Amino acid sequence: MSEQKSIPAGYMENGLGHLVPVANVSELDKVRDETVRVLVEWAEEMGRSVAAFRATAANRVAAFCELSAQEFGADLGGEKGNVTLTSYDGSMKVVRARADQITFTEAVRVTRELCFRCIAKWSEGANANLATVVRRSFEADKNGHLSAAKILSLRTYEIKDDPDWDAAMDALDRAIQVVGSRQYVRFYRRGPDGRYAQVGVDCGKGGA
Repeated sequence: MSEQKSIPAGYMENGLGHLVPVANVSELDKVRDETVRVLVEWAEEMGRSVAAFRATAANRVAAFCELSAQEFGADLGGEKGNVTLTSYDGSMKVVRARADQITFTEAVRVTRELCFRCIAKWSEGANANLATVVRRSFEADKNGHLSAAKILSLRTYEIKDDPDWDAAMDALDRAIQVVGSRQYVRFYRRGPDGRYAQVGVDCGKGGA
């Protein structure tokens, strides 16, 4: 939270940093100022509450997983620690999941060139739509960043008997670099239709 300035009684500070007598500030500006300040303070308070709940939820799930490991002699969640805990009646569940943060090494350029080589071969015929998908997968955003999700989606296509495509996917595997991870704890309640709906608190935290 930013440090609050000390404003002399009877004055308000405007956007230029000038002290303005309260008597010279319109009622609408006063109400606007109060509205913004109250809402921002509430947002900060809620943010602190969510952060505290996030830590508590993660600790409670970790404590249960540790208890279960002691009971059964095996860790829940496997290597990544992903785990789903369900209430006894099945009406509620808590999901802890870790999502890797992906980037690519310079080897992704090899993937791009090999994919474009495939596009040249597919310029006519039934693969025209897939060629469009490939082109868009390597489009950078306004900051010059590639979309990991779009590029990785190329691995879901089953292209058979094409050595260039196979080489492109091999190069993609080598280009993937995991630079971090985020752990999420999400909460669900089952509705009358039998489907689980997420409860509106998404507890995610960064990790190494």
